[in-house]
Amino acid sequence: MDIAAVHGISASLAQIILSEIGTEMSRFPTEKNFCSWLGLAPHNGITGGKIMRSRTLKTHNRAGQAFRQAAASVIRAGCVRGVTPTHFTLSGV
Repeated sequence: MDIAAVHGISASLAQIILSEIGTEMSRFPTEKNFCSWLGLAPHNGITGGKIMRSRTLKTHNRAGQAFRQAAASVIRAGCVRGVTPTHFTLSGV
């Protein structure tokens, strides 16, 4: 699979991602573990069943930074996959 074929991921970002993560993904049991390792999963402060605050934890993970940069470039590009979440509608769901 060519990771650089994904919208927003250039050849240099693909090199950063592959050098940080590698090709062996079996060390991450689920995609949630992978997102948490990247620092992309929200850290929710929950008390009494209510989410009091939600933020992503600071991390110096270069692969996570590369994924954030790719997401920002997709949004700036204005391609179909770059639509901001406010433009999505849940009608018919």
